[in-house]
Amino acid sequence: MLETVGHLDRLTNKTLDGLYDPRVEVGFDKKGLVVGQVQSGKTANYTGLICKAADAGYDLIIVLAGLHNNLRTQTQLRIDEGFLCFDTKYQRAFNTGNSIIGAGVGQRIYPAHSFTSSDESGDFSRRGAYSFHTNEPIIAVVKKNKTRLENLYRWLYSHASDDGDGNRKIRDKVLLLIDDEADNASINISNDSAKQSAINNGITQILGLFAKSGYVGYTATPFANIFIPFNENNIFPRDFIINLPRLQTT
Repeated sequence: MLETVGHLDRLTNKTLDGLYDPRVEVGFDKKGLVVGQVQSGKTANYTGLICKAADAGYDLIIVLAGLHNNLRTQTQLRIDEGFLCFDTKYQRAFNTGNSIIGAGVGQRIYPAHSFTSSDESGDFSRRGAYSFHTNEPIIAVVKKNKTRLENLYRWLYSHASDDGDGNRKIRDKVLLLIDDEADNASINISNDSAKQSAINNGITQILGLFAKSGYVGYTATPFANIFIPFNENNIFPRDFIINLPRLQTT
């Protein structure tokens, strides 16, 4: 167990190093990919990355978790246990209840909030996004769904400000976007060079709203992600690609 934890620690450090220091004054846009075999611990890896990124200063974290409610709910439960340390089915903010679970049992809970819950209907909605202006990290676990991403984008856009060049940017939050199963629906599959496919457009629009952002895709089948054109719309992992060896269980 200690060997596995140490291995996870080293891998998440390596992934975080591939991003950018969120405390710097300049803007940045980093994109990377983590490749792991089936059952290689991808969820544990990005949960660890989320914890370390929040400590470093990434204060808005979006996890894209599959195309269906059951996978989104399953991912939210893992985030509840490993990062938030409370059950989001009963509370969304760290100080609004006593539903302590997972890594929070017997420990001091790190203050963080969730815009989504582990309930089957707990995907992102404006009703659940109670406060954008908080000093604590915020996380949202969202399906790769056109309507959900559009709603999230519009809500975030309402908190952006004009950058002086006619563009709107969010400068008071640093975004980390985790894309689980990044080969599935995320890349641009449109046959029309003037258009983007819906999910890809939603992802790139959200990333484009932030002056500082990091994108990390996770997949066991990276071929679609690395054989795409090198441009912004295709979220090509231009900054790093990291391989996860299979976890040893014996």
